[in-house]
Amino acid sequence: MTMSSEKQSTSDTYSYTSVVEAVGVLYNNSNGNGHLSKESASQWLDGFQKSIYSWQICNDILQHNTDLSCCYFAAQTMRSKIKYQFHELPPNTHHDLKASLFSHLNSQSRTSPQVVTQLCLAIADLALQMVQWRNSLQEIIVTLSRDGHLMDNLLEILFVMPEEINNKSLRLGQNRRHELIGEWDQHRLELLDFF
Repeated sequence: MTMSSEKQSTSDTYSYTSVVEAVGVLYNNSNGNGHLSKESASQWLDGFQKSIYSWQICNDILQHNTDLSCCYFAAQTMRSKIKYQFHELPPNTHHDLKASLFSHLNSQSRTSPQVVTQLCLAIADLALQMVQWRNSLQEIIVTLSRDGHLMDNLLEILFVMPEEINNKSLRLGQNRRHELIGEWDQHRLELLDFF
């Protein structure tokens, strides 16, 4: 998987343009070509969210800051994919995904709180599941505390991570949970400064 900004079709069924059109039908009652009803757009988008192509296309939608409805849909899809289908991605793409999520959070932080919340949850879930992301908590703190406008996002991530670690729908083993709790314990004094 590459985290590129191409808007080309990634399959015969799903493309950047077709996703944007379907989101427009579903959320904005726009019917560009007149061939999609809300119900069919919803069903089509559900299939898209389950596809492997949704990773790249949602990344592209967020990168291009298409519109609020599309960005919300893309952020929500990314969060859901990380939470339930993270295993689809090969490990060599995880660092690109992490970099993209931080970039999207930075660009979206002054727009929609709903999009930002989904991105914060996506980063929290990624930090919990990405085994090769060592010292994730420290990296999140350092990365987001550099810029004052991202402090609210940092607090949101710090708030949701303990909730997410106990979320049974995440594929976390007991060893990983203990590893993360140990990491957080090492940073407890830093964490207290934020609360």
